[in-house]
Amino acid sequence: MADSFVLDSALQGQEGLALLERAHQAGEPYSLAFVDMRMPPGWDGIETIRRLWQVDPALQVVICTAYTDYSWSETIRQLGSSDNLIILKKPFDNIEVLQLAHALTRKWQLARKLAARMWDLASEVERRTDELRTAEARFTSAFAASPIASTIQYNYNHCFLSVNPAFLELTGQSMGDVIGHMPGELELWPEGKAWLDGVSRGDRLRKHPAKLRTRDGRLRDVLVSTEPIAIDNDACSLWLIDDITDRLELEQQLVQSQKMESVGHLAAGIAHDFNNLLTAINIYTEEALHECQPGTRLHDDLQEVQAAGRRAAALTRQLLIFSRKQFSELAPLQLAEVLDRILPMLRRLIGEDIELVSEWDSGLPMILGDENNLEHVVLNLVVNARDAMPNGGEIRLALRQTVVLASQTARHPEARPGQFLVLAVADNGCGIPLEIQQQVFEPLFTTKGSGKGTGLGLSTVRTIVSQHKGWVELTSSPGAGALFEIFLPAAPVGTVLEATGTAGAGQPASDRHRGTERILIAEDDDVVRNMLAVLFPRYGYQAVLAQDGPDALAAWEKGGGAFDLLLTDMVMPKGMSGIDLARELQSRQPDLKVILSTGYSAELLQQGTTPPIPGASVLLKPYRPDSLLAAIRNTLDAAAAAS
Repeated sequence: MADSFVLDSALQGQEGLALLERAHQAGEPYSLAFVDMRMPPGWDGIETIRRLWQVDPALQVVICTAYTDYSWSETIRQLGSSDNLIILKKPFDNIEVLQLAHALTRKWQLARKLAARMWDLASEVERRTDELRTAEARFTSAFAASPIASTIQYNYNHCFLSVNPAFLELTGQSMGDVIGHMPGELELWPEGKAWLDGVSRGDRLRKHPAKLRTRDGRLRDVLVSTEPIAIDNDACSLWLIDDITDRLELEQQLVQSQKMESVGHLAAGIAHDFNNLLTAINIYTEEALHECQPGTRLHDDLQEVQAAGRRAAALTRQLLIFSRKQFSELAPLQLAEVLDRILPMLRRLIGEDIELVSEWDSGLPMILGDENNLEHVVLNLVVNARDAMPNGGEIRLALRQTVVLASQTARHPEARPGQFLVLAVADNGCGIPLEIQQQVFEPLFTTKGSGKGTGLGLSTVRTIVSQHKGWVELTSSPGAGALFEIFLPAAPVGTVLEATGTAGAGQPASDRHRGTERILIAEDDDVVRNMLAVLFPRYGYQAVLAQDGPDALAAWEKGGGAFDLLLTDMVMPKGMSGIDLARELQSRQPDLKVILSTGYSAELLQQGTTPPIPGASVLLKPYRPDSLLAAIRNTLDAAAAAS
């Protein structure tokens, strides 16, 4: 058993301390020391043990003594109570000493292992604590920096423990208003009940749609997600509140745009075909009027047909504007002067039981606008205002100048900063309920009775205003009337009015429209083609008619190309448009004059890959006989003058 121990000995306490210190420095500490109580001059056993324990408190000590100057109680008082101290009385048995040595060294080894394990555990706890602090710091940083509104709330009453800046920005609240308060105190969830109860029970939410009320009373569309967590043994939840209001508005705008485009294609097709029919109706009617005696019943009836045709032409123009196939032709104008010119007509239109009040600010800037289309906007709004006041009332027209700031653009999706002219049309009629105020601008939506509205008025108004790079704002409530405000951008400083000539407009066809020239007509609509076959010979023209592009090329070859003018519809079948036909014939006869006719609009000239025909005139359907004949005469006479 002696081989199990490494033994060192010292004659005196100082030597023993030196051995202990060297062993510690070498990393090989002693596990057990046998110390005699009485030793040669110097330290006694008590002093030696005290010094040894100062270096190594874990050292196991056996006091070996036959006689001592200290009682056990005095020894304990001197050294302190310790589990590492045993007294062995001399004489002692060798076996007893060995057993004691084995037991104490085993105890020392176990104590060292326990101390090492405790140190490892303490290190692990410290590491885990540091990780927890780091994770908590990261969570706190991410929580505060998250762009999604986030909160931590108790489950049982939803009281706020913590909120991030994004939540405060979304709700308009301050930190002091929120922390320690419940959502009900802030009136955050006007529609919440069942889903809030679920969160109270610890349910998880995933992107639950809800309405959130901000401090200023606005409602925002949000998606709410919650995750149950425990804080200080309290059941809580982490809330994520994603504001999707702007996203939904963009989606609604996209749906509205797609709806407008689909209905617009349909409207454009209807308007095109209708314009062809109206062209024939209007020309036949006017020609018949010339041959009727004024004052007769037939003459009066034909005038009614003529008036109906003009109203139908206005309706097709409205369809084309709505479908964006008829674009506004913008030119500098003073809107106040335009309104002054149509005020008498508006007063006759609304009747005597409604007062029309107008007021314009002085020094108003000009705008870039289409006079006819803006008159149409005012007419639509005034008629709607009249219909909203069946028992009479007041309509106010106002013009003012304003500057829209960047901070004010949130009030309308199309608003933008800048200088604008505001046209306001207000009435004190029945008003418009909030829930349908967005619908009133949709195509074919009307609140009027059957046969009293087309549902295109306000959708056309919005289309025209959009073409003028402006927008419409509506303010109304039931019983409080309605206010429509049209924002139109002011023209750049230095814009001047353009002079326009209108002499001779609307005059009936006469001898000055007659001619003898040879005209090639390409028209795919049978009604229009047959009407032109009757009209042109009456005024001396030699007309050759074709029903499409290839047919016109065949007629050109047959006639030897001896034509003075080509009158062609722009959109024709069999893969050859009017522009394609004109380009082909001008390549054969460069001086050939061209008039392009369409039931859509002149804007089609700018579409597609084929460029417009240089020098070509454009005639929009439905046209009147005098307009058609004047266009032909002007085109031919201009060519003669140039030569």
